[in-house]
Amino acid sequence: MPFSTYSDLRTSVQSWVASADVTTGLVDDFVVLAEAKFNRRLRTVEMETAMSETAISSGVIARPAGLLEFKAIWSTGAEQQALQQATLEFIQRQQAVSARPKWYAWDGANIRFDRTSGSVAATYYTKITALASGVQWLYTASPDLYLWGTLEQAYIWRKDATNEAVMRSRAEGLIDELNGRSAANQLGGGPLIARAR
Repeated sequence: MPFSTYSDLRTSVQSWVASADVTTGLVDDFVVLAEAKFNRRLRTVEMETAMSETAISSGVIARPAGLLEFKAIWSTGAEQQALQQATLEFIQRQQAVSARPKWYAWDGANIRFDRTSGSVAATYYTKITALASGVQWLYTASPDLYLWGTLEQAYIWRKDATNEAVMRSRAEGLIDELNGRSAANQLGGGPLIARAR
């Protein structure tokens, strides 16, 4: 069957599970759970978002919408410097008035820095747009991942450990493949070569 709409995925899941108790509403729940797993495990170039130069105010910046984790974050200005992640307790002990931060930590809805001023820029991984909001890049590129991931959740709900394990293995294999392909493309696709020192 074609996989061009969200409705197509629902129909396929219900067909694979072949159980009248798996309603459309339940399939929606399974998709949300599968997407939560994708957001925890996938890190591909399609998920990367640039954060333009942002001023630190009172030691913090607001956490960007959809942020999963930073790929890179750096101080801006004449001498850019990569920032290192630390615990919030460490940051609070180090915080001082200076224009060039070196450390950052998660602090609820904010990112907190070891300096009260300065500015930063970043590249970060953002959450996948929910398929319920409309077809997005992951569903277009890998409808099989959506099918296996959603079926994994369906079989968890049905307490079918055998099929759950099969679908988990298929989904995780595709996640590893997508992550690996993305990493290889960013390195030019060639093998890594050790350089003599």
